[in-house]
Amino acid sequence: MAQSVITIDATVGGASTNSYLSLADAEILIHQRPFHTAWDKINDDDEKKAALIWATMILSHRTWLGAIVSDTQKQAHPRSGLYDFDGRLYADDAYPEWLTLACSELAYYLATEDRLNDSGTEGYSEIKVASIMVKIDKADRSQVIPDFILTAIRPWLERGAMYNAQVKRV
Repeated sequence: MAQSVITIDATVGGASTNSYLSLADAEILIHQRPFHTAWDKINDDDEKKAALIWATMILSHRTWLGAIVSDTQKQAHPRSGLYDFDGRLYADDAYPEWLTLACSELAYYLATEDRLNDSGTEGYSEIKVASIMVKIDKADRSQVIPDFILTAIRPWLERGAMYNAQVKRV
């Protein structure tokens, strides 16, 4: 195996943080899920680290509820003003478990299937050759973030404010 050149910085609220969790922590989370063999087939730790960094960047570019804790933090988390479903305030000096889980799951999908590539059928609504017709279903394309991850993080996204509004504030 080649020497690792990608460095993960998972410092909570750090000015150079590039991942919401370390590779070791991601390995633990991914191995707690069924069907992790595709991840295990990746022999290059840099590929896994790159997926974690990319997943963090994608998640950080969402519009979240609450506010960043420090003007010097690089990523969108940690945040103040986020509550769990029982109305408890999340600590602003740690990443919530749902965020690290979402990041590890997204990294898994980014590393094991190309979620960023176009399908090659863009621009076609149907193709007809003689009596053969093919209609392209644009909804069948993979989203960058799978639906089950979006569902898990939606309560803390700005667009998911209706979910947080139902949570009793303590």
